[in-house]
Amino acid sequence: MSIFTKHIVTIILKQTNGNLRFFIHIGVYLIIIVLTSKCSTLNNFQKFNYLNGNEYYNDSLKIYAQFFADIDFYSLPSKNEIKKRIRGQSYLRYDDLLLYGKSNIPPLYDVLLFYNNLENSHTHPDSLIIEQLLNDNLNNKVLFRKSFNNKNVLLYLRPTKIGGTDMYLKNDAEQIINSITFYDSLDKKLTFSQIFNKYLDDNNYLKIKYKFDYAPLKPNKMEEWNKFQYLITVLSQDTSYKRYTELLINFELNKRKYFQKSIDSVVTLSNDVYNSKEVVLNKIKELSKNTRVVMLNENHWYPNHRILAKKLLRPLKEIGYSYLAVEAINKEKDTSLNSRGFPIKSTGYYTREPFFSDFIREAIKMGYKIVSYDEFESEDRELSQAKNIYGIIEQNPNAKIFVYAGLDHIYESNPNNKKRMSAYFKELSGINPLTIDQAHLFGDTKGELIMFKSDLFKGMERINTNVDYFVINHFDTSLDEMFDEKIMTNFKIDENFFSKKLVKSQELLISIYLLNEYLKYKSSSLPVINKIITAESLPIDLKLPVGKYYLLIRDANDLKVVSKQLDVN
Repeated sequence: MSIFTKHIVTIILKQTNGNLRFFIHIGVYLIIIVLTSKCSTLNNFQKFNYLNGNEYYNDSLKIYAQFFADIDFYSLPSKNEIKKRIRGQSYLRYDDLLLYGKSNIPPLYDVLLFYNNLENSHTHPDSLIIEQLLNDNLNNKVLFRKSFNNKNVLLYLRPTKIGGTDMYLKNDAEQIINSITFYDSLDKKLTFSQIFNKYLDDNNYLKIKYKFDYAPLKPNKMEEWNKFQYLITVLSQDTSYKRYTELLINFELNKRKYFQKSIDSVVTLSNDVYNSKEVVLNKIKELSKNTRVVMLNENHWYPNHRILAKKLLRPLKEIGYSYLAVEAINKEKDTSLNSRGFPIKSTGYYTREPFFSDFIREAIKMGYKIVSYDEFESEDRELSQAKNIYGIIEQNPNAKIFVYAGLDHIYESNPNNKKRMSAYFKELSGINPLTIDQAHLFGDTKGELIMFKSDLFKGMERINTNVDYFVINHFDTSLDEMFDEKIMTNFKIDENFFSKKLVKSQELLISIYLLNEYLKYKSSSLPVINKIITAESLPIDLKLPVGKYYLLIRDANDLKVVSKQLDVN
């Protein structure tokens, strides 16, 4: 009994003159408080659980563990279910349970992780102890305890069904228990880069958003910038999502203020400004006749940049351009892409975004040969990119190439003397490419597109003018911009699509795939649209090209809420 509790009991006895009945009532009340407090403490520990793929963090308890990738984790079953699983194990208590999971491939077993801070006679200050508390060969159950300074983590593995596996679980248990560390003994730092890379191949963007939002991190300025870049890239899968819009506005705010006065001035005074969609597209086509290589860049979290890229395909094709070199396509994935006719998950990371994948589909339909050219892990990435693009011309001296690059790679020279891909290409080939930058100039302008000769901004800080032209791209990121309006039709998703009543505030991810691609490639196929919704936002009005689709709606835990074929006509 604590000093505080003894003090309270003493006061009660004095004030009630030892009235036994009153004291019993108070005693029961105190017991309830203690038990409630204990349950509350457990729940507080559980709420700090964080899984980054198969890596487990509890920032409150300062515990880290690495599990096997084939273990899925779940909300805790009922108290009775857990008690059945730990029956006969005196070391284990339901109230100490932190985490519950199951392996999804043989051997099939339950994984239960417990924590307590009971004194352990085998531990010594600052010593790390691992003990095997149970080795039940008959029933194939194993229990380990790892302790450090009275922090005890207990790992219990048991077959999902009695007699359900003949494979011995001790080896798995040993690997997991050996991975468990206490932050006091070894600091396991989680970073936003680790989270992003862990879910690089996951196409549930809602789940990834939550992983970033609830990561147990206290980032510095650099980590905040990393988080922003990763998160806005993930959220660019649905540019109508409020959070994406907010991040984008904050990113552009100071840039717009800085450039606006200069933009207003050149729009008024200069003839080297082209200020409508038709005029810009025609001007680029005209300029492209004077070279054999056109380079357009993008910022990877602006899907509307891919709309301009798609709109340039036809005018460039009409004047002989037949190669599309794309930085974002993974090395050596171009041959299978050209053969298949559309991108899949393994084609690249950025190409999974719906507007990017549609841009590539359309290019292949129009007869472009797609070429991957990036060498991300090369000693000199810029030079390697240039050599790979030049390789197209070495193989076909008459080739005309549309290069779609990221950000700064199209700079023809660079003030900080770091030579970029475009500069290297110019040296190698003797060809002066037409370079168009749509990623670095921001401002409020009329119309969907406006293009400026770069000389108009020479001498300005915060912008590199070593390109030929700047474009401000205000295309609305909607399928209306990507497809002929004659084939577009309205499509509504309402409550009738759902078999169960939805929680109003629960977020869901809608993904709509082309049916022929989905049936063949399933989770490796790429959607034509992603949209994050809540029940409150239903009904959702969409516009799609007439055709056959597959609709998949999931929650942040990857639970399929709706999965069905659609005929849109």
